[in-house]
Amino acid sequence: MRSREADIQRIEDMLEAIHIIQSSLEGKSDDGFYNMDTVLKWGIVKLIENIGEAANHISEETKALSKNTDWRVIIGMRNRLVHGYDRINYVTVYEVAKHDLLQLKTEFELLKEQVEKEFPNS
Repeated sequence: MRSREADIQRIEDMLEAIHIIQSSLEGKSDDGFYNMDTVLKWGIVKLIENIGEAANHISEETKALSKNTDWRVIIGMRNRLVHGYDRINYVTVYEVAKHDLLQLKTEFELLKEQVEKEFPNS
């Protein structure tokens, strides 16, 4: 199954994006985010978009393994950021980046392990 390798790569891409976001926010207060360099804020937005894009391309078979992950919300956030780039709510972006991604990181790590176990060498 070719999608297994693609799904694992997408999960790894999402985990890398989360890592970059978390590293960028390390030691920053709420005010630190809002006063952050504009390019860095847009970079965080882009990385969240990338997470949603990767999530959108994960197979239904793999998504079914992660029952706690709300894939529609992840993909919906991506769509909102891409298509509403002129109306980005940075309070929401910060909340997602600072709080929600921590939970997603755990879910994606578990999902990667499950995919590797459920579909070995497919």
